[in-house]
Amino acid sequence: MASLDRHPAALATLVALCALGGCAFEGREIVVDDALSPGDVTLPDTLDARDELPPAPDVAEEFDAADEFDPPDVLDVLDVADVLDVPDVPDVPDVPDVPDVPDVPDVPVTASRAGAVCMRPDPAGGVDVACGGLLRCLPTETTPVCTLDCFNAPTQAAEQAMCGGSGATCLTYADAPDDDSFCARACDPSARGSAAGACRAGFVCTGWWFTHASGAPDVTGCAGFCTRDSDCPAGERCNTREGLCGARLPDTMRLRDGEACDPTLTVLPPGETLRRNAQCRGVCFGASADPTQGLCGSYLDLAQAGACPDDPALVRPLTGSAPDNLALCIERSCTRNADCRLPLVCRYYEDAMGTPVRMGPRLCHYPTGSQRVGTP
Repeated sequence: MASLDRHPAALATLVALCALGGCAFEGREIVVDDALSPGDVTLPDTLDARDELPPAPDVAEEFDAADEFDPPDVLDVLDVADVLDVPDVPDVPDVPDVPDVPDVPDVPVTASRAGAVCMRPDPAGGVDVACGGLLRCLPTETTPVCTLDCFNAPTQAAEQAMCGGSGATCLTYADAPDDDSFCARACDPSARGSAAGACRAGFVCTGWWFTHASGAPDVTGCAGFCTRDSDCPAGERCNTREGLCGARLPDTMRLRDGEACDPTLTVLPPGETLRRNAQCRGVCFGASADPTQGLCGSYLDLAQAGACPDDPALVRPLTGSAPDNLALCIERSCTRNADCRLPLVCRYYEDAMGTPVRMGPRLCHYPTGSQRVGTP
C-alpha cells in the first residue's frame, strides 16, 4: 500500500564426380601339339595376320563425320516465336520510394480520476461521466468522489493500474482480514494549500496509521474529512471532532478528550435511528485488551489545525511513525494521579513485555500489573 534466442545452423554438401573408361580385346585360339618339340613349332602362313589382312581403310576417307552429319540450325527448324504467340512482357513500372515512417511519439501515462468530484453517488457504485469507464461515484464522509474497491498491493505501480493510472493509490484502512481498501488520490502530507500533492478541501492526507498493528501508515491518500461546514454538501454541518458531514454536532457537555469511557456502552440518542456510543465529545476509542476500557478522543487534520480542542497544553496530537496529517487527540499528559480522572492513573508507557518505559512521558491511563497505583 511484482527471450528466446535462435541460433541459425549451416549445412554444407560435398559432391564427387568420377569418370571410368573401358577397353575391348579380340581373342584367338592357340593350339599346342604335345608331340612337337618347342623348336619345331611354326606358325602357318595363313596365320600371318599382316600378310593376309587387307589394309585398314582410312576412316577419314570412308566417313567424314563433318560432311555426312551437318545438323540443321535449330532456329531454322522451329521458330518458337512463330509457333507460340508469346505476347511481349510489359515493362515493370518503377516502384515508388517508400516514405519515411514518422517517429511514434511516446504514449502519455494516463492520469487516474481517483478522487475526482462526481455528482451521482450511489453506495452500490454510481455511474458518472466524471469517473470515466473504470471508476464509480461513491459517497464519502464529506463529498462524493470517483473511486473503486481495490486491494493493498506490493508496489504502487500495481495499485495505480487497479485505480486507473498515475496519481492514484489504493488506500487501506485496518489490517486483514478486516481491511477496507479503496482507490484514492495520492498525496504528500507536507504539501499545503494549492501546492502539488495537497488534498483539496474536505479531504485529509492520511495512511490510516493508527488502524495498522505496525503503527506505520499505508501510502498516503486523500480521505474524506471535513474541518468546516463549507467542506460538506449543501445543508449539512461538519462535526469537526470526527471529520464527518451531517446533522450531528459535538456536544460540549460530554466527556473531554483523554478521559475514560466504555466503548461497549451504546444508546439510542433522541431523533436518531442507530445506537451509538454518546459518552464523549468526540469518539470513544478502545484503549486496552479489555473491551470496556476506552479513552475519549478526537481526530485532527494537521494541515488545517495544529492544536487539539480540549486542554491543548495537556492533550497533544498523537501521530504515527511516518508523516501523516491525520492525528489523534487522546493522550492527556500528567505528573501525578491528581491530574487524571478516575479510573485513570498517571503512569508511564509500557513496552511489549509490559515493562514501564520510565524515560518517557507520563500519561493518564488505566492501571496495569506493573503500575497498579501510578504516581501519587
